[in-house]
Amino acid sequence: ADVRDVSFSFAMSKAFDDEACCFLAESLPKQIESLHMDLSRCSALTATGFNALALAIELRGPTVEVLDLHLAGLATTCTDEVVEALANAVSKCVCMRRLNLVLSGCSQALTEDGFQK
Repeated sequence: ADVRDVSFSFAMSKAFDDEACCFLAESLPKQIESLHMDLSRCSALTATGFNALALAIELRGPTVEVLDLHLAGLATTCTDEVVEALANAVSKCVCMRRLNLVLSGCSQALTEDGFQK
């Protein structure tokens, strides 16, 4: 049976780092209709992990209908580069019905340019 609804929560995990994020991104099913991920306060994540996640979303874009990403509290790691990569990935989600992107507490590394993406 195909898995179409994927949900993960690693909120506040100091162990969830780039290596773990890359592994998870590569392990996602090829076709996802609904992806829910809570990576709030995963302070070990950098642009490397986020870029792997963005690429995974982009590759699955044609089937993604619901994308729910919680990146709250990533004050220094949720940068303009990260948001741009995620915005590019979301643009490939042609069947998108709902997008929920939580960026609370990310204003330290995120500029107005990043918010405009």
